[in-house]
Order: sequence, then structure tokens, then C-alpha cells
Amino acid sequence: ILKTMSKTTKEILIVESEAVVYAQYKHREEELMVMFTRGATYTYFDVPVHVWRGLQRAHSAGGFVSKHIRMKYEFKLTD
Repeated sequence: ILKTMSKTTKEILIVESEAVVYAQYKHREEELMVMFTRGATYTYFDVPVHVWRGLQRAHSAGGFVSKHIRMKYEFKLTD
């Protein structure tokens, strides 16, 4: 976790999941980056912090992304 002036700006989640390897959330930008086990990395835009918290608590990261993030937020495939 990176902190600036005691305010969290970016958080990282490393997941043990069949679908998701890693996720990173940028608070200020409300951007969520998700790296999938198949190698693709997507950045989702305007993702509220409560969705990020839900991902952190989810039993299945892949299932959570599929149900609550994919196709609900604008995204781009990240290089």
C-alpha cells in the first residue's frame, strides 16, 4: 500500500484465484486494474471504492469481477 500525506492513493490485492492474479485500485482516479491468469490485463474506469472493497472481500475474485465489474464499467485492455 502506498501512502501520501496519510491518505491512501493506491492499493494492491494479490489473489489466489483461478481467474485473477492481481488487482490494483487507484483511489483518486477510481481506476481498477485487473490482471487475469490468462495474461490479459484490463483497466476499468469510474469504479467506486465500495466495489473495490467488495472485490477485496470476495470468496471468488473472478466471480466478483464477472458479476459486478465486467460489462458494467468502461474499460480498456492494458498493455
